[in-house]
Amino acid sequence: MKLQPTSNDPRRLFLEQTRKALVSALTQGLAGEAVACQSSCIAGPRAGVVLLQVGVAAAKVLRLLSGDNAAIARQFIAWNFPGDPAVFMSGKLIRIEAPWPDALAQTQIRYRDVSHHPVGDGRWVAGLNERGTTIVLGFSDNVPHLLMGGTTGSGKTVALRNAAAQLSHQAGETALVALDGKYGAGLGILSNLPGMVGPVASDVRQATNALGWVHTELQRRYGLITAQGEAAIAHLPRIVVLFDEFQEFMEDPHVRELTRRLLAQGRAARIHAILATQHPTVEAFGENGSLKRNLVGRLALRVTDQDASRVVVGDSLPRADRLMGRGDAYAIIPGHIHRVQLLLVDEAELQLLPREEPRLRAWPEVRPADYGQEPTVHWAYNGSELAWGLIGATQMPPWGRQRLLQALEAAGLERPGSERADRLLELTRETAAVLSEAHYQLLSAESPVADEINQQELLLGMVAAANDWGRQRLRQAFEGAGLAVPGSERADRIVDLGEAALASLTQSGYRLVPHTEDETPDGNEPYDPAEVAKALIAAFNGWGRDAFVKTMAPIGNERGMQLLRFARQIRDRLAEENYQIQKTESEPE
Repeated sequence: MKLQPTSNDPRRLFLEQTRKALVSALTQGLAGEAVACQSSCIAGPRAGVVLLQVGVAAAKVLRLLSGDNAAIARQFIAWNFPGDPAVFMSGKLIRIEAPWPDALAQTQIRYRDVSHHPVGDGRWVAGLNERGTTIVLGFSDNVPHLLMGGTTGSGKTVALRNAAAQLSHQAGETALVALDGKYGAGLGILSNLPGMVGPVASDVRQATNALGWVHTELQRRYGLITAQGEAAIAHLPRIVVLFDEFQEFMEDPHVRELTRRLLAQGRAARIHAILATQHPTVEAFGENGSLKRNLVGRLALRVTDQDASRVVVGDSLPRADRLMGRGDAYAIIPGHIHRVQLLLVDEAELQLLPREEPRLRAWPEVRPADYGQEPTVHWAYNGSELAWGLIGATQMPPWGRQRLLQALEAAGLERPGSERADRLLELTRETAAVLSEAHYQLLSAESPVADEINQQELLLGMVAAANDWGRQRLRQAFEGAGLAVPGSERADRIVDLGEAALASLTQSGYRLVPHTEDETPDGNEPYDPAEVAKALIAAFNGWGRDAFVKTMAPIGNERGMQLLRFARQIRDRLAEENYQIQKTESEPE
């Protein structure tokens, strides 16, 4: 079905004005000489297009109109366009396109609005192109696999769900395997659709097992082809692997190897894949780009920049970073580029689809030996990754995955996949817990709490801990002692150290008591010689508080403690003068 603009459509009027102005300027020598040209217009759902056929002058006119960010072409476009225009070759024609403003754009095209023919044999309706023609995507010998790329809000996941929903109506002809690098947030809604082989795989282990099942089926079909020829598998359903955010699992060597084999060998076995990502980077496809080489078909939605556009489009033009989002896309197959408004299929529509139990309740476990690969170590982290993981684990509250990924990227490190990042969080949190149990902690060199606590601060911390002071009372004590008032973090650190010191004293049999101006508790009452002698003996023999107070019970607990402290001061002064008290042996009779 075609949706053609009417004669009074304002888009058509804008396009005619733009076309006539361009043709007039070129014939009058805009390119340095008069250029004869033929032209036409297309009023697409999301952009208006003018096509120019200028023959051998194409290179000169293209450079003129596309140079300096299409500065000259912008002057001829008759409407106030959002975003950026694009100028590039489309076959023999120079194509000038610019987005429509929201008031003129057609952003919602439903399945009921388009032609449903043809269907079957692994094909589905993707959307409408700019001429209003239904665009059907599918798999063939020329397009065995498809790459989708688009940032958040581009419509990538909706496009993947649309393909799955339509393919589920072909359950007898098509079998579906779904893998979701967003832990089920993207494709989880597809669970139990007709044609689903097993559950949606939402972590590395499940993804490995699901791909292992596909690989086993691939080997079985190759065995049939070898024995009986390609006709032997003609009756078997196509298997379509839907892999959303595939780069999240590519850190795992088993997932990467099984995906590589699927893309390289799947065509002949009627096994196909749609790989989707919101971060299309060269690194996501492996060091030698072997994955990307087999992704011939492309569905390029809006991406973040020109580099991402080059990866998903497969060329420098057209620029997917200049698409408008919300289903605006380039459908690219060998020899053809269509600007398409993709179908909108919302969650409410998906919930109404029929459901049935999948063939497999769980994916069978796969071992590396099953596909001829030696086991490898899954979780190897470098020092920088471990350091940032440990920093995140010691924050309050500890970092989650997203905050850790941001820190790693800010530090110039490679972004790990979801499973690898979660394992790093788990590992470093366990490390931080062990350090804490051993009374160690990680302190920032830029934080004031990392400064050494001096003796006076520690003593005040002990007093604060003994009297259960709050921060405000501790700050008053610091002011009274003429010390710099600590900040909140440092004050808490001082009290923590004070509590630890106080606990150590208590374990050793000592306690912290208030200091008085008089060393004697009863005003000016002096200690008698016998009391001083006993206290000195206790001090030189290292008696603790309890042992000495028991011997001095008649004089009272508080007075005994003060006397012992006084005796220890005498002992220390005598030691400085090289004197000590020694017990004498009684002479024999």
